Amino acid sequence: MVSNKIYILLLVLSNMTALLWGISSQDLYEKITTKYDEITSFIADMESSSYFSDLDHTTESQGKIYFDKNNLHIAYFSPNKETISLHDSVIYIYQSQEDRLIITYADSSFVSLNLEYLIKKVWDADKVNIQELDKSYNVSIELTESNSLANINQIEFEVSKSTSLIERLQYGDFSNNKVNISFSNILLNKSPDDEDYWLIETNEDTQIIDYRN
Repeated sequence: MVSNKIYILLLVLSNMTALLWGISSQDLYEKITTKYDEITSFIADMESSSYFSDLDHTTESQGKIYFDKNNLHIAYFSPNKETISLHDSVIYIYQSQEDRLIITYADSSFVSLNLEYLIKKVWDADKVNIQELDKSYNVSIELTESNSLANINQIEFEVSKSTSLIERLQYGDFSNNKVNISFSNILLNKSPDDEDYWLIETNEDTQIIDYRN
């Protein structure tokens, strides 16, 4: 009887300690990675703002994002129609207004939109700062040589408590450029309705610029 009371007391104390200190970096990492490991595909509406420090200018854009374990695809419809597909390390950018296809190697700004890769790449428990909000965790990570991502030196994201999904992502680089991206209307493990979703259609008049050569 006494041992049961001691056990209950210890259990209560441990729960009180968890509430006092909040979620640990390792526990949150496991919640996020476990969730994204279960995901075969991710579709969401996307809004982003990009601040360019050299120009002191901010660009706002809206679109839709789709990614699975091997591909990343973004269709922007505002302010200009633009389709971006990332396969392995090669990126294809089709600008419909100019009828132009650009092919190049992807930089960190596109690789970072693969959210599962991003978390596993940059998470460093010693450099993670977690702020608990009502419905989410706000996580900021200081990047070092061990977890650096190209020119990015700071990453911040908001994780939903109910879904363990990243709903907002922000990152900055050494040139003080900043990108803020938010995701909404998220659908998991569903293929696009259009079977040709991945295709970028061009014609004989399309200007093709290949920077890989």
